[in-house]
Amino acid sequence: LEVSPNGWTNNQLALAWLEYFDTYTKRHTVGGYRLLIIDGHESHCSVDFQDLCKEKNIILLCIPAHSSHLLQPLDVACFSPLKRKYGDLISGLARNRTSYISKETFLPAFKAAFEQSITKENIQASFRGAGLVPHDLQAVLSKLDVVVQTPHQSPRR
Repeated sequence: LEVSPNGWTNNQLALAWLEYFDTYTKRHTVGGYRLLIIDGHESHCSVDFQDLCKEKNIILLCIPAHSSHLLQPLDVACFSPLKRKYGDLISGLARNRTSYISKETFLPAFKAAFEQSITKENIQASFRGAGLVPHDLQAVLSKLDVVVQTPHQSPRR
């Protein structure tokens, strides 16, 4: 794929990524459509991005802003173990008097942490935890700090 000069995504990169997604998922499609769950980043909301999705039979499901920790599968059960495992590996390097993490040090440590934490079991748990597979609305609602109440009306005079 491509990268941007500042490391952030943009409309051009989003389209390139969508072409990549299309190429590598269409041969595994059961039926004519695929579902792509996205965040609300502006590059995913462009007319070109949405038109390309329609052209490629990709259905977009946009999760609400500031909810990825509840709804985005990788945030739910994969990134936390990855962060913890990587931190453990870096702490081990620090105990061995490594004071600077170079690219040469980072990449092997990250690869090891990734392989130990991004597992089939964690990925499946992430979809369960996000209430996606199997579909379970309570998996998300039970994590909200919201109390649903029926409003009380004062009697009319």
